[in-house]
Amino acid sequence: MLAVKKVKDLTTDELKSLIRKTVSSVIDPEALRESLEIASDRELVKKIRSSQKAYREGASGRFVSLKEVKKRHGV
Repeated sequence: MLAVKKVKDLTTDELKSLIRKTVSSVIDPEALRESLEIASDRELVKKIRSSQKAYREGASGRFVSLKEVKKRHGV
């Protein structure tokens, strides 16, 4: 039978291991890395925010959907 421990009874290493396993089962490390790269690029973040603002303010006709991009490029 598997022994169950309370969090307060775990060693530091056991707790770290549990946290790593839990986080890695929920978060895709590659997606997290890519998100951090984007967030650290100030110019790219400015462009994203500007595009979001333009879209909200009614310039949506200037944008192309992902579906349309895929169709145009045969993806």
